[in-house]
Amino acid sequence: MFRATQLAHGEHLISQHGLEYSRPKVVSMEEVTHRILLEAVRGRGTHIDPLKALRGLLPEQARKKPAPDLHSVWETLYHMVFWQNLIFDAVEGKKVDWKAAEGNDWPSREYLAVETNWPDLLAEFEMGLAEAERLVQERELTDSIPSWPKASLAKAFLVLVQHSSYHLGQIVTCRKALGFWPPPD
Repeated sequence: MFRATQLAHGEHLISQHGLEYSRPKVVSMEEVTHRILLEAVRGRGTHIDPLKALRGLLPEQARKKPAPDLHSVWETLYHMVFWQNLIFDAVEGKKVDWKAAEGNDWPSREYLAVETNWPDLLAEFEMGLAEAERLVQERELTDSIPSWPKASLAKAFLVLVQHSSYHLGQIVTCRKALGFWPPPD
């Protein structure tokens, strides 16, 4: 009645009337979630690649604020990396004092005054993206996190991706408002 050939993405079927159609390969929800989180780390399908959004900014540009009561790109990226690292600590099983972290997640003026801190922060963020991809691929998303009550690894990575996406939008808006957009190719 049916002839079927296996393809990488599913089965390719031919009905008794010669009509061709595909039946998708059945995958687990965890497999789908892994794939979605991996793509989301780099913004694939949702927004600009995070590294491209930061490309080409000099320290003095990254330090500028579009308005006195708004954060600069540098401040926002510092905040993103701070929470990224805290989430990684929790995922790796380290004890995290979430309350103590609050209020320490924005850079000091002294930190922002050191020009070499900007490229170091960019490098740390880039390494963090690679670390997030590695952890998503290697770990079971249903595992719990001792220092984050009632949180699974899936929740931790979802929070990381959402937090980064939210602030990445702020970074792009800030760059546009200051005339530092688009980034160079």
